[in-house]
Amino acid sequence: MKYHINKLRPVSWSQISCFEYNHEQWFKRYILGEKQEENSAMKFGKAIGEKLASDPSFMPEVPRLPLYEYELKAKVNKIPLIGYIDAFDLENNKMLEYKSGKLWTKEKAESHGQISMYALMLYLMYNIRPEELDIKLVWLETQETGSFETEFVKGVKPVIFPIKKTMFDILEMAMRIKKNSKEMEKYLFTRE
Repeated sequence: MKYHINKLRPVSWSQISCFEYNHEQWFKRYILGEKQEENSAMKFGKAIGEKLASDPSFMPEVPRLPLYEYELKAKVNKIPLIGYIDAFDLENNKMLEYKSGKLWTKEKAESHGQISMYALMLYLMYNIRPEELDIKLVWLETQETGSFETEFVKGVKPVIFPIKKTMFDILEMAMRIKKNSKEMEKYLFTRE
C-alpha cells in the first residue's frame, strides 16, 4: 500500500507533536486511523472547553472571546495545515488557548509549538503579523484522583500567561512543519 501524508489529511499541531514524540504511534493514529483511547485528563479538558464555550456563568473569572474552536486552514508550500483556536476574536486579533493538567509555566507556554503554528496560520490566512496578536494561554490546574478521574485542584484560579510571537517564531515554525512533513514522507516510504 502506498502512503502519502498530504493526500491523507492536513497537518495539525497534534500530528506534528505526536510524530516528534513517537513515529509508530503517529503512523497508527494518523495514517491507519486507529482511535486513541482518551484518558481522563483528555476527557476532562474537552468537557471544560465545551462548558467554557457554552456557559458564561461557569468559571466567570476565565477570560472568553466571541468565537470558539475557530477553524484555521492554510498551506506552507503545498503542505495543507489545519488547527482550531480555543477562543478567538478576529476583529481585535485576540487569541486564547485553554490548558488544563499539571504545571504550565511562562517558559512552557511561550515555547508551546501550537501557539506558533496558529500564529503562522493567522499570518498566512489574514496577513496578521504575530506582533499584532494578543495571545494568552489560560491554565487551569488539575490533578488525578485515586479513581482514575481528573478534577480541578481545590480553589483553582486561572493562571494567564501573555505570549508574544514574532515573524522569526513563525518562520521557524514553517521550517519545522516542512522538516516534519519530509520526515513523515520518509517514514511512510519505509512502511510500504
